[in-house]
Amino acid sequence: MGGCVTIVVQSRHRSFDAVAILGYNAHHTRLPLPEGTAPGALDAGVIRYGWHWADVPAAVIDEDLRGYPVASCDGALAPWRSARVPAFASSLLDPGYVASDAAAIDVPVFVAAGERDVVPDLRVEPTAYRRAGDITLFEQPRSAHMHNFASTRALLWERLASWYASCAARLR
Repeated sequence: MGGCVTIVVQSRHRSFDAVAILGYNAHHTRLPLPEGTAPGALDAGVIRYGWHWADVPAAVIDEDLRGYPVASCDGALAPWRSARVPAFASSLLDPGYVASDAAAIDVPVFVAAGERDVVPDLRVEPTAYRRAGDITLFEQPRSAHMHNFASTRALLWERLASWYASCAARLR
């Protein structure tokens, strides 16, 4: 959701000198499904698969999924979760939802996704950012959508830090 909001804010308000879009597909965000799962199926197994790599400890996954979905929550959410979901949240999964906004971005763009994420083909993402002259892609190995839970999270943090530094150097 943060990637979607970042795209819209940058397009409409030009708030940032560069943007990092993490785990959001500017073309059509889709939850990855385990092999053999029917499209549209959404249960705890599908969410576990889409959000967490197999090496994430089960206790961490269980805590992350506690109270999921929010609609059935008894108030016992993990501390990083929100009990409220913005009204637009279901729309941000529609094909082309941010197409015109992404196409208007003209600052450097960093797009990152897990090896298994809501971005089925990371190499297609640059086509969404038609005005951006600098587009960097990073596929986080052994990561699903919840990048910061992955054992490889430091790779993403290091890559982002070096990208931010390069953007700052260009601005000077």
